[in-house]
Amino acid sequence: MSVAVLLDENMPRDVADGLRRAGHDVCVIAEAAPATDDLGVLALARSSGRWLLTFDSDFGDLIYKRGAAPPPAVLYFRVRPVVAADVLALALAALKDANAGHFCVIAREGTRRRRLPAVATDAGT
Repeated sequence: MSVAVLLDENMPRDVADGLRRAGHDVCVIAEAAPATDDLGVLALARSSGRWLLTFDSDFGDLIYKRGAAPPPAVLYFRVRPVVAADVLALALAALKDANAGHFCVIAREGTRRRRLPAVATDAGT
C-alpha cells in the first residue's frame, strides 16, 4: 500500500529517498515550504491528505491540547540516536500497519497509538 507522506524538516534525507524507492508519495517540508512553522506543517499535511512523519513532539501538544486539526495520521519518531536506516525501517513498518486516524509514537521497542480527535477546532491557527 502506497501512502502519501509529508516529512518534517528534521527527517533525514535518506529516509525520504528510501520511502520513494518503496513507492510512497513523499513530500519534504524543507523542499516544499522551508521554515514553515508547526501549525503550517499540520495544515499542509491535512490539506494534502498526507501522513506527517516527524521527530518533533510539539505536534501532539498542538493537536491534543491546543485543538489544531490533525492530518490523516502522525508518526512521531522517538528514536535516539537517529540512524537513517533504522528510521527508514521503522517508517516502512509503520506505513504498512493500519495507522490512519492515529498519532503514533514510534520507538525501537514498539509503537504506541492514540486515536486522533475526530473534530478539531483549529485553535491557534
